[in-house]
Amino acid sequence: MASTPVQSQANQPNSEAFAKEKAKRGVPGELEDVDNSPVGLYLEQNFKKYVEETYSVKDPGLLSNETVLQMIYALEWYDIPRSAKADLVEFHPYLTGDDYEKLYYIKQQHLVELSISGLLFSLVSNRCLNNYGGSFFRKRYTRMPTAFVFGGLLTYALNLALLKKLLLKDFKEEGLAKYFELDLNADLMKQDLAGLGIEVQAKHFNIEATQKRIDDATKKV
Repeated sequence: MASTPVQSQANQPNSEAFAKEKAKRGVPGELEDVDNSPVGLYLEQNFKKYVEETYSVKDPGLLSNETVLQMIYALEWYDIPRSAKADLVEFHPYLTGDDYEKLYYIKQQHLVELSISGLLFSLVSNRCLNNYGGSFFRKRYTRMPTAFVFGGLLTYALNLALLKKLLLKDFKEEGLAKYFELDLNADLMKQDLAGLGIEVQAKHFNIEATQKRIDDATKKV
């Protein structure tokens, strides 16, 4: 992410863009009143279809049960790698509409930075190969693909070394770091769903860490 804060954009949310996104996802509800409410992506028709196909749900009535869908959605959130911060925020069960807008702008800015970096690295690589790569790289059909490969590798390295750190910084500045965790007992939900014939791994769930966060929050209160 760029070091330039995105607060100015966040303070002027694009409600029209968010409304279109909600409409595209097919989530029911009044679009004008969702900013401080959970986005509720588990209510998507696509998610219901995904659940039906992935878990071979024998009772179609379960797909009409919002609680069951939310439990599956929450458990699948625990399957997201902990290093994928943007995905942890985007697919968090309690992500609000207002925070979704902030996430949208941050991700767009990050994508622009990656694109510009990739283009610049590719152009520089092309110039270097043309000037110093010998006769083999004088030909465009050998030089251009190689330049794009170098550009991609250099962009990847820059992303790991700098851009991902700036992305994390932006998440924290915009108050989105709270979505990196989810204080629910996944083990109990897994047992409940297993009784319905639905097995979800939730492989990144850590009961000790979750209980410690809950205890710490209780002490502060």
